[in-house]
Amino acid sequence: EIFLEVYGNTMLRKQTSSYVSNKVEDLVSFLTNGTGVLAGLIDLTSLKFKERDAIEKVCKTWLEEVECDMLAWREKRMRQYFEDRYDYRKNLIDWDYSMNVKDWAEIIHSKLFLWWRQDGSAFEIRDAKVPQPNRSLASYAEGKERGCSKMKRGFWGDIVQSPYWAL
Repeated sequence: EIFLEVYGNTMLRKQTSSYVSNKVEDLVSFLTNGTGVLAGLIDLTSLKFKERDAIEKVCKTWLEEVECDMLAWREKRMRQYFEDRYDYRKNLIDWDYSMNVKDWAEIIHSKLFLWWRQDGSAFEIRDAKVPQPNRSLASYAEGKERGCSKMKRGFWGDIVQSPYWAL
C-alpha cells in the first residue's frame, strides 16, 4: 500500500509522508558510508563522489521541513506539455487512452487513466485525505533562466504514460 502510494501518486497521506521523511537518514547513511540494509543489495563503487553528493542532495529534499509545492509544479508541467491545447486536455487524455493504451493494456480503465493524468493520483488509498506532497517525485533539472544556466527544482515525473505500465 505504501509502495503504490509513493510510486504512483503526487500527493500522499500524512503517515506516508512521515515514512518517506524518516527513510531519508537511512538513504543518506547508505550513500555516504555504504552502511545499512541496502549495502548488500546495491553497489555504489562505480559512482563518483560528486554523483553521490547529487543524489544525497535530492534525498535530503524529501524531508517534510523542505518546501514543496507539488501541485503547482505538476500544473506547470502539464501546461508546458499541452501548450495551447491545455483547455482541451480531458479530450486529449481520452484520445491518448483510446489510441495508445486501450489496445495494449485493457486492464487499465479509462477513468483511472483520466484521473491519473489530470490529478496525478494513480492509486486511491482508502478514502483518505492526501494533503502532503510526494517529495520523492521532485528533483533538480538543469535549465535556463534569463539566459543563465541554473538547477531548477520541480516535478519531473511522468505525466504521459502512467505508472500502471510497470505493474
